[in-house]
Amino acid sequence: MTIIEQLKQNEKPFNRMSKEMQAMAKTLPWECFVVWGYVGNDDKWIMPASDSFQRLGVYRLLDDYKEEPEIVECEIEEDGLGKFHYNRLDGITSCGLSTAVNYSDFIGFKFEDGGILQYPVRYITPATKFTVNCPSLDTLDAYDIWHATHVLFRRPK
Repeated sequence: MTIIEQLKQNEKPFNRMSKEMQAMAKTLPWECFVVWGYVGNDDKWIMPASDSFQRLGVYRLLDDYKEEPEIVECEIEEDGLGKFHYNRLDGITSCGLSTAVNYSDFIGFKFEDGGILQYPVRYITPATKFTVNCPSLDTLDAYDIWHATHVLFRRPK
């Protein structure tokens, strides 16, 4: 069970949770938690009244909380010979662009305007600035050609 799953099912006071659970809880947005509390004569999960964890409070991460993966942007560089490459997440391994799609954590190629596509080149109509997905070879001269600036990957948590 992951730490996120443990936080969603927690029944222990904050000071009795594992150090890993406490550390993870402190990194998450406060509004994603409920605390076991008393309202009138009723015990139930309620929104916390303070924005810091109390030692004896029993906190639980909301069931609908979804962990956002960290996105890593690997800059694309030209080698001077017209070939493009990027450094993989380790910052050492230089890879050709065609290898990016083979990784399970691949998200896409990012362009200067923030657009993300599954391939590293965009063909743009000059007049309307629309992306054309599959231009014919006969009409390539009619388009502006944009090259991706970054390869995006999900960093494992």
